[in-house]
Amino acid sequence: VCDFIEKGFHAMHRQLQSGIKVLDIGCGTGAAVLTMAAAFPKSTIYGVDIDTEALDYTVTYIRSP
Repeated sequence: VCDFIEKGFHAMHRQLQSGIKVLDIGCGTGAAVLTMAAAFPKSTIYGVDIDTEALDYTVTYIRSP
C-alpha cells in the first residue's frame, strides 16, 4: 500500500510541475490553493467554497500590501 501511495504522489508531483489544472472543492480560506499556486507556477489551481466570508478574507489578504 505504501509503495502505491508513494508512486502516486511522485506522479502527481511531476504533473504539477509540468502544468495541470487542479480544483480544490471546499477550499475554505484558500491556504492550500495559494501554497500550491506558489509551488507550481506552471499549474492552474482553482478553489471554490460555499463560505463566502472565507473567500472574502482570502481576497482581502491577497490584495493587501
